[in-house]
Amino acid sequence: MEIQGWTPNDHPQLIEWIQTGLIQRARYGRYMFTIHPEVFERLHEAALRLKMNMFTWYFIDVDWQPDRDQLQRTVDRGFFITQHQLEGVGADAGFWNYYWDNHNPEGKPASPSYILYPEKFREFWTYYIKKLCEFSPNIVWEINMRGWADAPYIDPSLPDGGSKKQRAEIISAAISDQAKLVRELDPNPDLEMMTTLYYELAFYTILAGSKYHQRHNWLLNLFDVRYGICKKILDRATGS
Repeated sequence: MEIQGWTPNDHPQLIEWIQTGLIQRARYGRYMFTIHPEVFERLHEAALRLKMNMFTWYFIDVDWQPDRDQLQRTVDRGFFITQHQLEGVGADAGFWNYYWDNHNPEGKPASPSYILYPEKFREFWTYYIKKLCEFSPNIVWEINMRGWADAPYIDPSLPDGGSKKQRAEIISAAISDQAKLVRELDPNPDLEMMTTLYYELAFYTILAGSKYHQRHNWLLNLFDVRYGICKKILDRATGS
């Protein structure tokens, strides 16, 4: 299947065109407000004119009705939906405390450490995968693991959050878990998955190496997952 998608990135100016007054629960600074549905209509129209078939934005909370409604409107326009790199399988790190405090307070782990509590991460991911499966088969899954506000994931159980290689090994295990859960929970037999090799993830894999930067083979290669490389970030960081 050919996929051509658009993710409006760094979008506060879109928020300001028409104000909704709705404040998202994660409250990511200037991104805490939502894009107005009328602005989405203009973005959808532009995407369709460019013959795109996938559309998403970021800081989407599928467990929050205004965002869920906008996802439905996007699907109703004929688009596939996906997730931004910071919210693999829809489970943004910014939703961690909300999930545990509101859905399973007794089961909340002492820290968001995948090394210590992998089963807690699987529970967290499972909740959001099930929510997004309501839009199947119009969904392309982003499997990824990043930290708060799109920062690199660090494991609080390791000194300095872990070495680069340790973090890569954790992310490999995490995205493998996510891919397994997606296959188990999404009823679509022809589901699509991808991962975005953004910033530090590009340096963890041989796929994104360049003559200016040592190539590594630390990330697990999932052969049925599409890879996307953020080239501008890679070039800026490596000098190419």
